[in-house]
Amino acid sequence: LKMSYVFPPPQPYLHVERKAAKKGSFAVVTIKREPVNSMNRDVWKQLLSTLKELENEKGMRAVVFRSGLKKDVFTAGNDINELFPKHTNEARHREFWLAQTNFCASLYRSPLLTVAAIRGASPAGGCVLAMCCDYRIIAQGGSMGLNEVAIGLLPPDYWGRVMVKLIGPAAGERALQFATMFSAEDAVKAGLADEVVPKEALDAAAEKFVHTTLKLPDAGRQAVKQMSRGQFAQAWADQGLEEARLGWKSINDPTTVKMISATLARLSKPKKPKANL
Repeated sequence: LKMSYVFPPPQPYLHVERKAAKKGSFAVVTIKREPVNSMNRDVWKQLLSTLKELENEKGMRAVVFRSGLKKDVFTAGNDINELFPKHTNEARHREFWLAQTNFCASLYRSPLLTVAAIRGASPAGGCVLAMCCDYRIIAQGGSMGLNEVAIGLLPPDYWGRVMVKLIGPAAGERALQFATMFSAEDAVKAGLADEVVPKEALDAAAEKFVHTTLKLPDAGRQAVKQMSRGQFAQAWADQGLEEARLGWKSINDPTTVKMISATLARLSKPKKPKANL
């Protein structure tokens, strides 16, 4: 079906830098889709293909995900145009959803050591990317959370389950219901993030964690990860097609369409220049 919105042609949104590590190497994956790293189909597909490439690379032991944006945003989450039925169609939505689900499930159980270096805001899709990593370092002034309820959307089932596994059932339920965005300090207190550092120390802290952790042999860490996450991740991947079907039905609900329309209208308004005081 013809779409009323024209998505931009695919661009290389990721930059991969390989660095030496003890007995091998690690990669730093920088996400850069200005202005806010909104995650459309192509971003998710590139994340998935990059992860698989790194997993299959001889000697590769770890990956760090970071933002390369000018402003302080890790990623603003899913591109809302992918969730607005007037701008997409069912076939594209299915492709988008499966790329997202397959990446998240793959990252969650990846044999690589995975680290999120979070600079700035990390709502929704940015938060789930970080939650699927083994270790999350957030810069002072940053924030993270699953805030879909704030624009009338339901957080995807397994996204919510991952949050609950990290911060517990009661805290997780509250955070999901009330679209809580945790400050950097509160994220660490809740267990959503592992460490908070000054912004200028973020990249160094992530690499320090990688070098320290890679002093351990991979086999034991990988076995524990598979034992803890393998079945969950497989179930997550297996339900992707059905979730895409239900998601398409959900975003076509008139109330949801109205709320997403209002969000798009708000986002499209030019920001007023700040007054000089």
